[in-house]
Amino acid sequence: MTIVSDIVKQMAAVRQPQRKFLMVLFTTILALRGRVTGRNLSRYCNYSERTMARQFRESFDWPDFHQRVVR
Repeated sequence: MTIVSDIVKQMAAVRQPQRKFLMVLFTTILALRGRVTGRNLSRYCNYSERTMARQFRESFDWPDFHQRVVR
């Protein structure tokens, strides 16, 4: 996950709480079996389902993230 954390750190608009959430999210998705839902994500990480929903409401520049991953 160091590549992903390095990329997220380069993105100026991403604050520390969102950065931490994204690291946990990507790790949990890779370890999860079955469907990726809010309830399943909350089962396999330390965030509650409500916290997950709040974090997903925050904006994130996915096109910029994907562009940096490809580079």
